[in-house]
Amino acid sequence: MKSRILLLFIAFSTILVSCKKDNNVDPLPDAKKQIIGTWKLQSATAVAYDASGKEVDRETESAGEDVKFQFVNESSGIILTSNNEPFTYTITSINGKITLAVLTESYQVSFNNSTMTWTLEEQYDDKAYAKKILTYQFTKLL
Repeated sequence: MKSRILLLFIAFSTILVSCKKDNNVDPLPDAKKQIIGTWKLQSATAVAYDASGKEVDRETESAGEDVKFQFVNESSGIILTSNNEPFTYTITSINGKITLAVLTESYQVSFNNSTMTWTLEEQYDDKAYAKKILTYQFTKLL
């Protein structure tokens, strides 16, 4: 009887120790909910780096014209202009990072309250710089 209780205790302890909380929560379902709505472009920043990683140029522009993206559902939207141009997009998660494929580019996307940031890194084989990181800041309209 004691050996059965001991075996049951060891088996139960092993199960408890082997079950740990999974901290790898997929951010995709939340991102798919957060992106729905109308977003106004606030600014665009381009930062260029040389081959050693040193910043060599930075340009930031405010959104001069009223550029708005309306994400209607999980795959389509409208660029709100005089023509209201429709577009399609896909949003995916790779290694916990959200990627938005829209307008012939794939951007890494992050959300913070009512702001959304698109980031695109481009590589160059040029004497002036080796890469450029483009960052677009949006705010959500209510």
